[in-house]
Order: sequence, then C-alpha cells, then structure tokens
Amino acid sequence: MKFLLINPVIAKGRAPAYFPLGLGYIAQVLLDNGHTVEVLDINAYRPPEEEVVQRIREAEFDAAGITGMVTEFAAVRRLSGLVKEFHPDAPVILGGGLPTAFPRQVLEKTQADISVVGEGEVTIKELAESLSGRRPIQEVKGIWYKDGGSVRMTEPRGLIGDLDTLPFPARDLFPVDRYIQNPVTYLRMFDKNIVSLNMVSSRGCPYRCAYCFHGLWKHRFRGRSADNIVAEMKLLRDTYGVNGIFFMDDTFTLDRKRLLALCDRLIEEELGIIWVASARVNLVDPEVLGKMRAAGCRVITYGIESGSQQILDEMRKGVKVEQARQAVLDTWEAGILPIGFLMIGMFGETRQTVEETVRFCNETGIVSGFSFVTPFPGTELYTRALEVGKIRPGEEDELLERWSEWGDEILVNLSDFTDAELKSLRREAQIRILWGNWLWKARLYIRVLGFRNAARETIRYILKSLRIGKFT
Repeated sequence: MKFLLINPVIAKGRAPAYFPLGLGYIAQVLLDNGHTVEVLDINAYRPPEEEVVQRIREAEFDAAGITGMVTEFAAVRRLSGLVKEFHPDAPVILGGGLPTAFPRQVLEKTQADISVVGEGEVTIKELAESLSGRRPIQEVKGIWYKDGGSVRMTEPRGLIGDLDTLPFPARDLFPVDRYIQNPVTYLRMFDKNIVSLNMVSSRGCPYRCAYCFHGLWKHRFRGRSADNIVAEMKLLRDTYGVNGIFFMDDTFTLDRKRLLALCDRLIEEELGIIWVASARVNLVDPEVLGKMRAAGCRVITYGIESGSQQILDEMRKGVKVEQARQAVLDTWEAGILPIGFLMIGMFGETRQTVEETVRFCNETGIVSGFSFVTPFPGTELYTRALEVGKIRPGEEDELLERWSEWGDEILVNLSDFTDAELKSLRREAQIRILWGNWLWKARLYIRVLGFRNAARETIRYILKSLRIGKFT
C-alpha cells in the first residue's frame, strides 16, 4: 500500500525545532512491512495554504495518516477534509494525543475514518493488513473507526514491552535539515552553532500529576537499553552531523540503574555529543548529576511548577519544595544548567503562593516564565474542572477549537482571580524572577555557560520577553 503521512503545523509562532518522532516511527514500521511512504511535513516547511492543497491533490496514495495533539484539532480537521475532497476513497487515519484523548469526537467532527489510541507502531502494521484486505478491522486492537453511520471501538491494545524492538524513526523521509536549522534553545546556549535533533530513550511515567496527559505512553515506565540508545545517537552523528540531543522522555532519570549504565557507555564512547533531558527533583542526587555531566549532559529540565507546597499538593506532584530546592542547587553545583517550568493559576492559587514561587526562584537561581495552568482533556485536572463547573456543559466543543492557545492564554481559569488579575500577577512575578538576586544568578550562569554565552543568552532572553509582552 501507499501511505501519505501528514505532519500539521505545531506552534505557529515558533520555528520547527522538534522532529516528529511519532510519524517517524510509524513511517519506518510501514517501510519495514513492505509499504510505500510519502511524507508531507507542513510543520517543517510552513508552506502557504494553496501549496498544501496542491500537494494533497496531486499526491498518489491508498491511505493517509495525520498526527495531532489536542492543540492541533483545527488543523487536523482541515487536513482530513482536504484528503477526502481529493481522494474520497482513501481512508484517513488519525494518531497521536488528539485521537487518544477524543477518539469518538474527532471521528464525529472531522472526515477522518479511523482513530488510533495510544502507541501506534504495532497498530499501524495490523491496520495496514486490514486495509489491504488481509485482516478484519474488528481484529485490530486499539482503534475507533467509522462503520456506516456509527462509530465503533475495538479491544484496547497493550503497551509495547520491549522498546528495543522498535526500529529507529525514518528520518530520511523528512526534511531533517529544517529541524537542524532550528536547534534546541537550551543547547544553543552552549554552542550557537549546535546541530541538534530530538529522540526518546524511554516511554511512560508512573507519577500521576493532575495536569499531565498519559494517554499515549501510560504510567508504566519502559526504557530502551544503553546499547540501543547509543546506536541511535551514533547514527544521528554520522548521518546528520548531530552534536546535540534533546531527550524528550517523560522522566529520563526514573530508572537509576539504566541511567548510570547509559552514562557509562557515553563516557566510554566519547561521542562528542552534549544533551538535555528531563528529570524529577526527587530522582537526582550529586552522584547521578556528576555522572550525567561527565556523559555530556549540559541541561536538565525540571517541572518545578510552583514554590508553594500547597499548590504542589493540589497538583498531586508528589514532591516537597525542599526536594526541588536541593535538586536545583545540586544541578548548578554539578555544572549543569537547571531549567525550571512554572505554572500559575492552579486551584487555590493566591498572592501568597505566587510569592512563595518567586522566592523559590530567587533563592535557587531559576529564571523562568509562567504558563497558565491548563486542564487538558484526559487529565485529572480536566475531570475536576468539569466537576466544579470551571468547564460548563457545551464548552468542551468550543475548547477543542482553542487548545492551540494554551500556555500564554487563559483557556480555563481555575483560580479565584479574574483573568486580568491573573495576567497582571504573572507579569509582576516574572519581572521579579528575572531581576531578583540578579548578580548571584549571573554568576551561576557564567559558571555553567561561560561569560560570552551567558551574556548573549541573557540579552536574547530579555529582548524576547519584551517583544512578546511578558515583562511590559
């Protein structure tokens, strides 16, 4: 069969920095099973609408696959409609976070035919067999599909147990150069000419933070082996000249034994690659951080979220403020740049809880902006917002159209502040975090980044912040 895989635009105001790993895995699975694959990476090229229409109209394929997160519903609906307009007999398959969270709704509200729920590598193999007439569609686990005027679901699919059995993503089918031209910001702090790509070394997270969506990878942690990870890193270095990697795992540091084994391999191999990964503050210590630094880690991102224990407990974060404080300070000490993500507007948020977060940042050296707390579908926070009336009946369809605005816009205000008050409070807090204890923070950044890099990134950060109005 011939498949057309489509990657819609992600974050219109930002350059395409992250390779679409999900589609890359799907593409390679299809190739390995004898199918032909063509890719339309709209996110990479950002072509005008008429060019997208022309590409879809002229493409030759038997089925189309479109990936999408909840924030991309409008784009997925438009693209599925275009495919059906010019290729009415070609099945349209949706994959990713959007159909996983809304498998029935996306089929009812778009012209797509099939929703793939959760991990798609095994499902797409069986689905291709079904579309080829070699397997009844009812036997394909993990999908919802249109059957005449009805929408039906099949038996849920289990998780992929051994991630080493998956092929590496088919990056050669995509315009990789477009992603390399927009390196990960955190790595560019260390080398403005960095050549970087993203990959994952594990899937799943056992923690149950109220704001996290775990529909795709679920709660069971599964890690790739050190040999498998290093093999892909070598491939990226040798094929594309990559010297920087962004690991997009939910929780890179969860399995300590695996982490230390990987670090030992990287130290042994001397790949010449620096990298950034995510971690939880309760899963790092000086030994782990020192080994990560020696293995090439230069940045660790932490979901700090708040400096208030009250708010962390509301979020079901499962950590203490003091753990976060120690983790950040230990990260600085190891020579690794700690990046903290913050949120504002949680249930129970007050001026005092925001003040505690500002104080935390100014005592640990974290410089970060706030995103607004957003109750995404499929999360505990979303369920709670429905229960208490923060999302009213009938608003769910409207929100489905607006999820792309999350982070910088208040889609659902969970706090007792008005929208205007919450925006003002965020702006004031960000100014105080930026300038609070600034001399000590500058010394920390210079120590980790070097004077020239620290100065360049500070200027860039301030100008960007002023441009988007965060600090004005």
